[in-house]
Amino acid sequence: MDGFLTWLAAPMEQPALWGPFHIGTAGTGVLAAVFLAWALRKLPERALFRVLGALGVLLAASEAFKQLFLYEIVYHRQYAWWYFPFQLCSLPLYFCPWFPWLRGGRLREALLTFLMSFNLLGGLAALAYPSDLLHPYVFWTWHGFLWHIALVFLGCLVGFHRTAVPDRSPRQFACALPVWGISVILAVGLNVLLHGKGEVNLFYSSPYYRSGQPVIGALEEAWGMPAGIAVYLAAMALGALLAYGLVSAGRKALGA
Repeated sequence: MDGFLTWLAAPMEQPALWGPFHIGTAGTGVLAAVFLAWALRKLPERALFRVLGALGVLLAASEAFKQLFLYEIVYHRQYAWWYFPFQLCSLPLYFCPWFPWLRGGRLREALLTFLMSFNLLGGLAALAYPSDLLHPYVFWTWHGFLWHIALVFLGCLVGFHRTAVPDRSPRQFACALPVWGISVILAVGLNVLLHGKGEVNLFYSSPYYRSGQPVIGALEEAWGMPAGIAVYLAAMALGALLAYGLVSAGRKALGA
């Protein structure tokens, strides 16, 4: 185990925002994710759900390694609640492993739509402005980039697939909103319950910590925390609708 942790702790020069590593890795990763998703658009449904399930297990395993790395190497056997894995971009590790066993119905439909809207938005947004992904460790940095590239792949795979989400109407997008709402409620509850154990700001919805997002932070300062959080959550829903529309339009334009 010591040798494995030493390998995980391999240092690197912290990449710069908008530097060659950021632009090259994010750009190449997004293109590869989109092309691979397009190539797999005709998978039989059973195979599609097996791919989603396998990727979910892989995400869960990689998150376990990251938590071990943070606990042992970065924070010297103290748990960093800031990295508790319940953010928007963490949700596929809870959803995806179950897809091979989920029967068709509203729940599966809602989760698939969530992947191609909210999680696709989360992946693209984090890669566009990866200030939280650039670290002085090889494993930590690559984990963050590959994780969010995987989110782009998942969103595009579901969005391009011929039968996963056949209806591309606004009504279809609306079925993802309860998933978003329940996730936010859970995040706020965890923020309150875990307050005092350390800094924790799940979904950037904590009433105790101002957002590090420049625009939202300014709104919280000007209008107060509740108003700033409400604007942030509404903006995320609007951005998810745009991501949903983008991947749906791409599928139509390319003749899937």
